[in-house]
Amino acid sequence: MPDRLVPSPVFLLSAVRSGPTLLRCVLDSHSRLHAPHELHLTRFGVHAGRP
Repeated sequence: MPDRLVPSPVFLLSAVRSGPTLLRCVLDSHSRLHAPHELHLTRFGVHAGRP
């Protein structure tokens, strides 16, 4: 397996309108961090049911 650029990546998920843009700007201001734009996942859902 080839070496990874990031040995342990971290993914942060947040609710809509809870401040993810501000968090992204703060994280992205650090020279060794990369904080891409938000993914809009509002069309995805989870449904619990019996098989």
